[in-house]
Amino acid sequence: MISQLTLIDLKRALPQSGCPICRLQTETEERYLGHVLWEYVNDLSTRARFLPSWGYCARHARLLGRLELKDYHDAMGTAIMYESLVQQLRNQLDRVQAEAAQYYSQRRVRIFRMPWIRARNTPDPLAPTAGCYVCEIGTMSAGFILEGLIDGLEGREGKISELYHSSDGLCLPHLRTALTQTQPGRNAVSKILVDHAQKRMATLHNHISEYIRKHGWDARTERITPEEYASWRMTIGFFSGGLIEDVPRELAESNIQPSLK
Repeated sequence: MISQLTLIDLKRALPQSGCPICRLQTETEERYLGHVLWEYVNDLSTRARFLPSWGYCARHARLLGRLELKDYHDAMGTAIMYESLVQQLRNQLDRVQAEAAQYYSQRRVRIFRMPWIRARNTPDPLAPTAGCYVCEIGTMSAGFILEGLIDGLEGREGKISELYHSSDGLCLPHLRTALTQTQPGRNAVSKILVDHAQKRMATLHNHISEYIRKHGWDARTERITPEEYASWRMTIGFFSGGLIEDVPRELAESNIQPSLK
């Protein structure tokens, strides 16, 4: 059953552009990083999740820096966290160097030992032993919200169905996940999701085809509409997921974000 908090979040996210699950997932990830910067930079349990993964993934590492600069106007917390990674790597490289020196010293004696055999059986000393914790939090949150959306589309919350039909719908990664969760026994929800995606793709295909055509010499005098300018951005957003705002705009594109409904 959909929780009230999830219901509130979905009602807020569905009218906005792009995939509502991606939007709410990003908000969850930003909230976590905000809490880290506010009071958990030196927290031992936070550090224990941060160090094994060699920090955060590229997207969340940059997000951490952007959030701190926006809220605190410096990067002290980010610097403290990543200074610990620098020290960890220095220590690990010292061990790698010591092991290499020991190996080459022994190799002079063990002339019949093939170096590539040893290397093949040796674990990567710099490999992460855990994934990005922010990714894990975001993925878990997205799963709960997606299940809430499916519950809402089953008719338990009529407003959700109405909002979904007028929204941009799910991105392909979340559509794929949703369809695996709607079988068997939820054929009505599957039909809603597939029908919506088909209509969206028909509209998107029309806009992106016109965008391409109007770049041809024969159509150089025809005006490209805001929806056509946005079509390639919306296509990237659909297939990759994430926020539409993160995809760069063309200078000629209207400041008003069109919706492909």
